Amino acid sequence: MSWSSFLTTLDDPTIGFQHILGLYGWRWRIENIFKTWKGNFNFAKVHRGSEAQLRVLLTARFSMIVVLYQELHLPLTRLVQATTDRVLSLMKFMRYITRNLTRIPELMQCSSPQNASFRALLLYCVYDKRKRPNFMTQTERVLAEIDELMRA
Repeated sequence: MSWSSFLTTLDDPTIGFQHILGLYGWRWRIENIFKTWKGNFNFAKVHRGSEAQLRVLLTARFSMIVVLYQELHLPLTRLVQATTDRVLSLMKFMRYITRNLTRIPELMQCSSPQNASFRALLLYCVYDKRKRPNFMTQTERVLAEIDELMRA
């Protein structure tokens, strides 16, 4: 219908529609993160048990997510970007790693694009090359623009 409405608590008049539109894209990123967790870490299959069992189960799953993200995804994202100029997809990476847990030790030591596990990541876990910018490129641009506005 050629129109968009956004409700926001931002009251700075220098932050315009395009910036709010860019920030709104983060909402979809958050939705994708939840979808990734639910689909790959079995949050939909929480069993009936005591409160203590549930706390242990959820703590273990969230701990695994944090470790995989901090110790694998972030360093491998930097390596992929530096060696191939491509971007590692969080959703594809988490799907791949939860189905290939035996590759975790090798990937934690990975520092070369010649590594077989690294080549598998390039095959299964990077965003396709597109003419339009991907989420990470758009996010970096929006953050830089907002940072520039706030410094002015």
